[in-house]
Amino acid sequence: VLRGFKAPGSPGPRTAVWVQVGAFSVQENAYMLKRRLDASYTGVTVSRIKTATGAYFRVRIRADEAGARRLAERLAGEGYPVIIVRD
Repeated sequence: VLRGFKAPGSPGPRTAVWVQVGAFSVQENAYMLKRRLDASYTGVTVSRIKTATGAYFRVRIRADEAGARRLAERLAGEGYPVIIVRD
């Protein structure tokens, strides 16, 4: 057995699935949305990402692969712009 090599066809590392509900350049705006979502959803997070054009604060909810689409549809039905992100 060779260490550090995966057997053909073996699953790779699990990819995190997120439903992103917003990205803001102003941190307080991200936290305002988080507080609003916290009333109806669990696991809402704000994460900071730095890009060439500046810092952004992403509002996301972690989901499993099966539930991500349902969660995105529910949020979209409530008027939120959503994207499903795998990273």
